[in-house]
Amino acid sequence: MKLPNLIHISSFIPRPRLIRVFLSISISAVLVIVSLILVGVNAHASAKGRANYFVSSAAVYDNATVDYLDITAFVNSIDVPNQFMKVTYMFQLGGDLLGRAKGIFHQTKYDLNFASTTQKFSFPSGSLLIPQTGTILIDGDFNQYPFDSFAGYFLVQGTYNYKSSSSSGNETLLPLPIRLTLSGIPNGFNVEYVVLDTTTTETQEQQQHTEVLGLANISRSDSVKSFAMLITITMWALGVASAVYTASIYLFDKRPEPPTVGFHVALLFALPSMRNSMPVAPPIGSLVDQMCLVWVMMVLAICVLLQFVKQTKRDEEVGNSQNVSPPGQSCAGSVAFISPNNTSFLTAMS
Repeated sequence: MKLPNLIHISSFIPRPRLIRVFLSISISAVLVIVSLILVGVNAHASAKGRANYFVSSAAVYDNATVDYLDITAFVNSIDVPNQFMKVTYMFQLGGDLLGRAKGIFHQTKYDLNFASTTQKFSFPSGSLLIPQTGTILIDGDFNQYPFDSFAGYFLVQGTYNYKSSSSSGNETLLPLPIRLTLSGIPNGFNVEYVVLDTTTTETQEQQQHTEVLGLANISRSDSVKSFAMLITITMWALGVASAVYTASIYLFDKRPEPPTVGFHVALLFALPSMRNSMPVAPPIGSLVDQMCLVWVMMVLAICVLLQFVKQTKRDEEVGNSQNVSPPGQSCAGSVAFISPNNTSFLTAMS
């Protein structure tokens, strides 16, 4: 009795090479996922307390009779390419400057004028001090992205027209004591604030607080740096893999497959979009482009050109091999015979 053919159990066991490839891909994927999770956890931990972070200048209202303007400057966003940040100013009055409070807005008793760096704000007497928006210029070089840093300056000073209570009602222009509070950390940035009174004298009692300087030291957040470097490494990995593949087809005399060539061409045009996916990235032309994008695109362009050349040569070789006549037959289909005395003649036409 003939037994049926049995499938050997070894056919179900993967080859060692496939096992190594599977383990390598799995370990790489796990490392990437763990790295992204760690970046997210670090960003979440660093975000705690950012909304409550503020720095204020010295208090000017220890004495209730002191007239002062309390300014809170909240940084909403930072526009790196245009070199400015958007700020919202909120105001409170103290002392004789306060006419009356209507809800959360104070009403000024006198004409107020103050300037913040390059902008000037005026509030006539009797008007409400509603929040105002403005811009602050920042100084820095975004070409160092993602390791660039910037500095923004708040120079605030003001005056008010004091009207005496006498019958004459004379007006006197007086310097305005100011307390400045800086707050706000936009998404994708780390900001450290410093506030100084530039009109202070040696003793605390003689401080005037009529001119306040605020400084914002701005840098990229850790999550932005991590993602930017991850995308940079990915771009270089694609470029190196393309170079290795192109070199292998020449070393082992292989014909590049058309889908593979198409993939490299598509990758060449996809690199700028991949670069622009970096978080809060500046325009193309920064240091990260000079160190990564330009070189990887050049490597890919050379690889695509070499693959086209190799494919063209292989097609020509295949065409020539198909056009070669077999031994004993001419290209026209005639059969030639070799005589014993080495003379050939045409005997038949096919």
